[in-house]
This record gives sequence, structure tokens and C-alpha cells, in this order.
Amino acid sequence: MDRELEPTAASLIQWLHRDVATGFADAETRALLEESSRIRTRRRQWRSLDLDASPAPFLPIEFRKGDLVLRYFTTLTTLGTPHDITLQELRIESFFPADEATEHASCRLSA
Repeated sequence: MDRELEPTAASLIQWLHRDVATGFADAETRALLEESSRIRTRRRQWRSLDLDASPAPFLPIEFRKGDLVLRYFTTLTTLGTPHDITLQELRIESFFPADEATEHASCRLSA
């Protein structure tokens, strides 16, 4: 696995573990966690929930196609309280440009 991808993958996999552990994971989430456990990596600790690791408030994401490089950071928001199952299952993911070049490129691409 690419060393630059490892921090992002670790955070995503821990989010999956937390969703499964709290009982809010659907079948697709459980399947994705199962599939992620088969990733060849030196980090075998990804195969279980790490309660000592605090969830990252955001994740850096980089997209490359040819000479175009777009860098974003993404946040995942969970709404509700333990008493409102409908809101607790709702997730909102937002992407924000991580640098000025990505912001300009995003504006050009959306026009």
C-alpha cells in the first residue's frame, strides 16, 4: 500500500470499525470492513477497533489524473443523539479545497 495512503486508510477503517461496533452499520458497511481486512499492509492493527485512537476530525484526500492534482480535506458529520436513531444514522460528508490551486481548479471545473 502506498505510504501516502496509509493515514487516510487507517482513519477510514477505524470509522468503519466504530460504526460496526455501535450497531449502526448496514450490510454494505460490514462488507466494506470485511473487504478492508484483506488489504495487504504491514498494519495488522487495522483489523480491529483501536479504542485508543481518537477519530480524525478530517481526512486529506488527493485525486490525480494526468497532470491535474486536486487536494481536498473531507469531514464526516453525524447528527442526532442516542435517542434518535434516524438522525444518528445520517452522515453528511463535505469536501473542501485544501489549497488555492485546488480551489481555482474546482471553480473552473464546476463552471
